[in-house]
Amino acid sequence: MNWNAVGAISETIGVIAVFVTLVYLAIQVRDAKYQVKRSIQQVRSSTLRELYLSPVQNPQLVSVLIKSERAWTSGNEIESEEELFEAGDLTPEEALIWQSYQRAWWVHWREVVGNRDQLSESQMDEVNMGIVSIFTRSSSRVYLNSMWVLDSPTIRYIKNLLAESKR
Repeated sequence: MNWNAVGAISETIGVIAVFVTLVYLAIQVRDAKYQVKRSIQQVRSSTLRELYLSPVQNPQLVSVLIKSERAWTSGNEIESEEELFEAGDLTPEEALIWQSYQRAWWVHWREVVGNRDQLSESQMDEVNMGIVSIFTRSSSRVYLNSMWVLDSPTIRYIKNLLAESKR
């Protein structure tokens, strides 16, 4: 066997090794994508559970939410947080509780909308229904009104979604 044959065999082995490495990396990347998607779903579920349970675990929050919803459904045109707090007769402490709860929901929606490419079509349908419901049928709309000044992808997405839901 001459040196040319040894070199050819070495090159062939090298090509096979590179190919095996690339296949291995492709499998690892696919697995990593799956893990990220799964992690996002778990965080979303956990966050929703916490948000839904927070009124159950906090009677003061329930009182604040009842006051704000009564003010929202009173028939008055309420556009700002100040108008809501006045109409609902919320104390400064209650206003802070309401704002904090709304902010927690906002952070949730921002993260979900920002990662929507990781969600299935049915999950996005569920998300969209939640957004439309919360921001059209509750005092959360007042919080959203205060966010309109932001030019963020989430705001643009929600504006478009709400506009489509009116059609």
